[in-house]
Amino acid sequence: MATATQHPTYSFPVQPEAFPAKTRTAAGTVDGVPTNVMVVQFEDKILVTISQAGRLAHWAHVPLSTLANASLDPTAPSLPPSTYADDDDYNPLEPHRHDSSLLPLPQLTATPILGGGSSSGGAAGDVHMITQLVATQVASAIATRDTAESRLVVVGAGWDVARARRERDGCVLGKEGFLEVIGLVVGCL
Repeated sequence: MATATQHPTYSFPVQPEAFPAKTRTAAGTVDGVPTNVMVVQFEDKILVTISQAGRLAHWAHVPLSTLANASLDPTAPSLPPSTYADDDDYNPLEPHRHDSSLLPLPQLTATPILGGGSSSGGAAGDVHMITQLVATQVASAIATRDTAESRLVVVGAGWDVARARRERDGCVLGKEGFLEVIGLVVGCL
């Protein structure tokens, strides 16, 4: 027969402390998929997670310290691409009239750090590209808000790839979805 062992009860004073890193969250629908965003601002890094269907599968980072060494002004708008296929009033002779403020800063580069994928194309193949594009755009938004910011931006994303294969042409994130994700993240900054 087993005997119950009495454990002494300890009394420790509990002092509520605020989490030392500023944290904000947002939830919304992106391309019809429930999406959760969290931004945690640590002393040396800014962590952004974008999760669909509870996933976090691909990670990239963008060093903002490169802006300090860049010859371009980080607050200057990005250089426009040579053509705007969707823009009927774009005149290549007057590129300054086109609003390129939504483009990421050209001196920022996202580097993948974690996450497997396929190079076979389709939904599994473009998750790396989408994550890198979102990471660069998020880092651009952070750098534009605070030109002195030099922390490393780390972005983790978990796209609902299975849904994209079922319901769409295989594209993980469309144009509208991209803008919705960026809006959720910017709302947390």
